[in-house]
Amino acid sequence: MSQYTVTTPEGRRFGPTDFQTLSQWAREGRLAPGMMVEDLLSGQSMTASAVPGLFAQGSEVTYAPYARPVPSVRDHGLAALIVGLVGVVAWCLPIAGLPVGITAIILGARSLKGEDRTKALIGIVLGTLCLLLSIANAILGAFLWQSLNR
Repeated sequence: MSQYTVTTPEGRRFGPTDFQTLSQWAREGRLAPGMMVEDLLSGQSMTASAVPGLFAQGSEVTYAPYARPVPSVRDHGLAALIVGLVGVVAWCLPIAGLPVGITAIILGARSLKGEDRTKALIGIVLGTLCLLLSIANAILGAFLWQSLNR
């Protein structure tokens, strides 16, 4: 079974791939008849229209460059989880724990409707835990300081 590589007009190379995938790319418009295709088995380079059975006779296919999906910038679920995990340790210092907990809660709330919903929920829970422990630590620290300075 032959393997092929495709070179786009921009000079990008794709492959190796089989004939079935080449046919799918041709149907989707990602492979145009004028693009260069190399048969890796024979080492022969040719235009895609010269590959037997790839394009129907007389069919006109235009090239549509493949657009890679762009990751969402607004999906902060993983960041909420990481900041929440840092908050599990940061609560020991209330001055560090308070902003870390608040940040985890905000990042988690902003990404609740995104793909990382579970991570966002865990980040919110850990951020809330960090915030509560930081407040308790600050109150306890103030109480102890007050009682020692009497």
